[in-house]
Amino acid sequence: WIRSVLRMLGRFVNPGWVHVLRPSLRAMSGQEVKRRRVESLSVGMVGFGSIGKVIAESLNSGAISGVSLGAVIVQNERSERPPEIGTAVLTTSIEEFLAADWFLCVEVAGQPWIRDHGKTVLAQGRDLLVTSVGVFTDDQLLEDLTSTARGSNSRLLLPAGAMPGLDWMSSAALDEVEEITLEQRKRPEGWRGTPAEKHLDLTTLTEEA
Repeated sequence: WIRSVLRMLGRFVNPGWVHVLRPSLRAMSGQEVKRRRVESLSVGMVGFGSIGKVIAESLNSGAISGVSLGAVIVQNERSERPPEIGTAVLTTSIEEFLAADWFLCVEVAGQPWIRDHGKTVLAQGRDLLVTSVGVFTDDQLLEDLTSTARGSNSRLLLPAGAMPGLDWMSSAALDEVEEITLEQRKRPEGWRGTPAEKHLDLTTLTEEA
């Protein structure tokens, strides 16, 4: 689904034309998809794990014309600056990240960041693309973010590829399937804010569980 995110970023930019996002990009704000003239787009990315590295490398290599990486926020300081980030702002500070020059926030860090800062991004009139879609099992959070998006003329966006389980379940429905096993691998911090916290101490975990 990383390709789904990258394709979607490319659809934001169409030099010389008024661009309309395609239906495959779901607008959660409840508004009609906005028409806007976009000749360039700067991205603020949340997280720099395996997915973030691929996205950053693609943006800084010029693979997506007109789309650049403006800032990246990470959880911990790094001893060396990752080359994939290029000249983008690299910070652990939410204040510095929000002050940087970017328009679209791409979250690839996990659910807690959306809970803590998603509303702030939308309230600034910036669009927010969420890959940790499981966070929206919280109905109140979804309502809060969609209401903020409506009031700020911003958009809450979900890439279709972030919901692969729906495709798998649709396929399974064509046959008699009684049980499935879904295996996901993430670093311990990637499971914060999920039911995994009820079963494991994520702060002390040092091996697969």
